[in-house]
Amino acid sequence: MPATFEDFGVRFLYPDNWELAERTATEESVGVTIEAPDGTFFAFNRYPGQVSALTLMDQVEAAMREEYDEVEISRPEGVEADDEELARDMEFYYLDLLIISRTVLIPEGGDLLLIQMQSESRDFEKNEMVFAAMLKSLRDYLAEKES
Repeated sequence: MPATFEDFGVRFLYPDNWELAERTATEESVGVTIEAPDGTFFAFNRYPGQVSALTLMDQVEAAMREEYDEVEISRPEGVEADDEELARDMEFYYLDLLIISRTVLIPEGGDLLLIQMQSESRDFEKNEMVFAAMLKSLRDYLAEKES
């Protein structure tokens, strides 16, 4: 039975063996990180009043480049649901492990929702369908709210 996260104006399902690792609130955003036993995580942040998804994505990419050497950035196939969303895969090495971090930005009202799904490359492949299901449950809730 999946667990449900509902707060910050969103709702999404996640595996019941994953744990709510951290809630965050800053002047810029509110969010939550949900973590799998293997260290894989799904992080959600709401940025109120953000109008430029490109600017926020540029900031995310710059922060990753500042933190890690040689970050490769690409557009994942089949992830962007419509023209309003942005998605990027960022790959980098950390402690000799290849890490994949997928970031998706979804406009919602006047806010931007930033979703980051990250794991070591082999675990990312194993969890890619889980990430897709979590993202789908979030998108379904947003569509339900609109109607």
